Amino acid sequence: MCRNLEVLYALFMLTFKKLSDKDNVSPVQHISRGFMLQTPAASEIQASLKTKGVRREDIKTALDLKSFIEKLDFSFFPQASAPIRILHRLSRITKGVRAAYIHPRVKNATDSYVIFAPALHKRLEKEKSECTLLLKNKGGEFILAESTKHIPPICMIAALAAHEVRHRVQQHFKPKLFDPKSLSERNPSDLLSNAVCVATLLIEEIRKSCKQRKERKHVMQMMTCRKELDALVIEITALHIFYQSHSIEKLIPLIRAGISQAV
Repeated sequence: MCRNLEVLYALFMLTFKKLSDKDNVSPVQHISRGFMLQTPAASEIQASLKTKGVRREDIKTALDLKSFIEKLDFSFFPQASAPIRILHRLSRITKGVRAAYIHPRVKNATDSYVIFAPALHKRLEKEKSECTLLLKNKGGEFILAESTKHIPPICMIAALAAHEVRHRVQQHFKPKLFDPKSLSERNPSDLLSNAVCVATLLIEEIRKSCKQRKERKHVMQMMTCRKELDALVIEITALHIFYQSHSIEKLIPLIRAGISQAV
C-alpha cells in the first residue's frame, strides 16, 4: 500500500510504549483493567463532524473505516474493544495520516484507534494510483496490477483497517511476524510470499529516504522495524483478499497469522 516518509513518521509519533514482556496475564485481562472509553454512536459522530465543517464524503469514509476496525478488533478483543476517535482536524505532525493504533504510556489507560477525517475520501482516491495490488495472471502467478485507479475505495479502507488492527494484535498477542529472511526465494504463486517481497521493497525505500533526509537513527528504526513490515504484509494481502471477495470476515484469519495456539 501507499506509504511515504511523512505518513510513517507521523504514525510513529502517535505510537507509544510496548507492553512489558514480563507480564504474564492474558492480553484481554491486561487491557481490560484500564479505563474503557466509549466510542460514540455513528449518528453522534456524523452530527458532530458535520457541525465542524467536515465534508459528507469524508464523514462516510471515516465511518466506513470505523466500522471495519470495530468488526476486526472485536474478533480479537471481544471483552476489550478499543475505542475509536474520529478527529475533524489535522496537525503538523498528523498531516497525511489516515488512521493509527495507539498504545498509551499512561497507567490504567486503554488502547485506542484514531481516524483523521479531513479530506480522507480525497486522499484515498489520490492514493489509489500509488497503492500495491497483487493479482493472479493466467499462469497462476501473482503480479503487480499495472493500474490501480479502478480499485473501489472500500477495498483500501478494509486493507487499512486490517493494518491497524494487526498492530494491536502485535502488541497483545505477540504473533510470529512475517520475516523476509525466512523466504529462501519468492514463490510466484503464493500470495503471502509476494506480499512479503513487496513490503520488504517498500521498507527498503523508506530506509533509503530516511538516510537521504538524515533522519535520527531511532526514528528510522521505528519506521522500518519488523512490526511495520509485518503490518504492511497484512495490508497488501488484505487489499487482494477484499478486492476479490468483499468479505471483511475473510481478513480475520490473515490478521491472526502467527498467533500461538496456546494464546
